[in-house]
Amino acid sequence: MRVTGVVLLYHRVADEADDPLELAVSRQHFDEHMAVVRRVGRPCSLAAMVAGARAGRVPRRSMAVTFDDGYADVATNAAPILERHGIPATAYLTAAMIGTDECFWWDRLASAVLDPPRLPDALELVVGGRAHQWHVTDHDEADRWEHSRRWLLQALQAVLRPLRTGESVALVAQVERWAGRTPAPPGARRTLTEAEVRDLADGGLVDIGAHTMTHPQLSAIDPDEQADEIVRSKQRLEAMVGRPVTTFAYPYGDRADYDAGSVRCVREAGFTSACANVVGRVSRRSDPFALPRVHVSDCDGDGLLARLRRIEGA
Repeated sequence: MRVTGVVLLYHRVADEADDPLELAVSRQHFDEHMAVVRRVGRPCSLAAMVAGARAGRVPRRSMAVTFDDGYADVATNAAPILERHGIPATAYLTAAMIGTDECFWWDRLASAVLDPPRLPDALELVVGGRAHQWHVTDHDEADRWEHSRRWLLQALQAVLRPLRTGESVALVAQVERWAGRTPAPPGARRTLTEAEVRDLADGGLVDIGAHTMTHPQLSAIDPDEQADEIVRSKQRLEAMVGRPVTTFAYPYGDRADYDAGSVRCVREAGFTSACANVVGRVSRRSDPFALPRVHVSDCDGDGLLARLRRIEGA
């Protein structure tokens, strides 16, 4: 295999019985993934890959590992596996969530929609001045996708994603009240503590990157808000780890989730690279402020190898 310049994107390393948002990779599978990276690739830091691209040559078979959001299992589950395989990584952290006892809004939403034994038949929300209504049927004989809970979860995510994070959180609270739920403690979905972030940074294997303050869809907010989200996340994380934070990842990361103003803000804030969530390979022609990544879902080592081979053939 000669695939070069691949950046793998993970969110969580955790053993989840049900993972509706497809953010978790089990510990066993992550261990298999790192064995594959070590066997067929040449593991390197994202910074080394970017430096190679800037110099005009991405190191042969280079592969980098990244994590988004800042879930605690990056420290508790992923870091020991990375250390065992000797593989560096970059963790992009949502700065305002570090050290809190809160869940990300999408995890709260998934629990509210999927966990209750029964849901009311209809949900009404006013989002951005527009009234929305969804009908849900829990009866087995009406098990149609367009009235299922997972369909509702996807529909709610779509309308909440472009909002400012505070607005999304407030609407999730309305969904929780509709579902008869109270916000549960984050448990396994908690975020990193400040001490865990410092330990990761001091360990030398995991580089710390910024992922905004509150994880908004940058393209949906005005330029001043974008600058505030980007600059303050850098400042807070640098104060936390006591060293420069030079790399950034756009929340959500699709091409529609950030814009030219976002890229300009990232450059002006002093970052030297930024990652998107668009499939591709890093080459000497890659824009260092729109680096492609390969999102990895839960699969065994053979599954990851097959995915890498498809990318190699693309």
